[in-house]
Amino acid sequence: MPKYNFVSSDGKTYQVDAAAGTSEAQARQIFNTQFSTGSLTNLSVGSTLSALTQAAGGLSSALALIPKNSTSGLTSTISKLTALPVANGINTANFLKTSQPSTGIGALDTTQVQGLLAQTAAGLNQSASTVSATTGLGKFGISPQQLEQQGYLKPGITDAYLSSDPAQLSSVLNSPSVWTGKDGISNLTSFAGNTNKQTNIFQGLMQSNYTSLSQAGAITSNLPVKEIAPLLQVANKFGAGSAIAWSKSSAPASIVGEANKLAKQGEFAMSFVGTKLPIGATGEAKAVGYNNTVNRSSVDQAVKSILGNNKIPTPNYSTQSFTEAATLAQQGTGFNLNINSLTGALRSIVG
Repeated sequence: MPKYNFVSSDGKTYQVDAAAGTSEAQARQIFNTQFSTGSLTNLSVGSTLSALTQAAGGLSSALALIPKNSTSGLTSTISKLTALPVANGINTANFLKTSQPSTGIGALDTTQVQGLLAQTAAGLNQSASTVSATTGLGKFGISPQQLEQQGYLKPGITDAYLSSDPAQLSSVLNSPSVWTGKDGISNLTSFAGNTNKQTNIFQGLMQSNYTSLSQAGAITSNLPVKEIAPLLQVANKFGAGSAIAWSKSSAPASIVGEANKLAKQGEFAMSFVGTKLPIGATGEAKAVGYNNTVNRSSVDQAVKSILGNNKIPTPNYSTQSFTEAATLAQQGTGFNLNINSLTGALRSIVG
């Protein structure tokens, strides 16, 4: 395996272990490409540059290059969280105060998506009007980069105005010129404090991350929801690439603690909505135990005692009788009452 040393434009020397048969010129071209995309930024000495590390570093195009078998290990990663306590786990009130989505996301049904939305808000515990360079925007802590990803901020705004000076977040976002107007959000005021719009935006972000994780092979058709949710929660905060790196125990040390906390919350949210929600909390409940709920002989005896006349036949409550009645009703026959005949019948009963 050939080794080449290259000096970058910032004066740092990098040793590149190239694949067998790679010439120095070819290796230099690859190195220059990697350096220009920023994928070497914060790469520590001795680290390996791969599609996985690039994706974790924010290079979204690297997701498609991650070998599918490199995304295994999620189960063992989640199992390591067993002893970790749940921070700000959701309760029924949190769930009910969160709008129910109209659709699910992948393998997650609407109740499970609602649970993750509620858990994200409960875990962050900040108001919908919050604008913070540290914790993000609104009740879900949405970042400017995520707003740009979802099409609410114009392309390049975060790099141009916020990457070097996050402290000017409020002043930048207060300018209507940085917003696209998508979904009627044309300024910071129309975003901050609007819980419904923030929920829709964050659900769209969840859908995007789910799609990215699926395309990278991290979410497969046989992956259980209890593992999808922790992975998705990490992706919602740090991006799909970092979530995949976390699942392989290869995430940057700076995010591991927070990622573990988010994953534990996602795992808890799925358990909560699956086992602890009261009946009807999801807006619907299946009727159970509705067969054979009446003692028919008691009802028949009560009816006989009330009618008390042998001239009145005992009602027939069989399903067939109702079916026959429905058929007669559809035919328009059998229910045309003759008042004279009815009067005569009543007189014969009363004597």
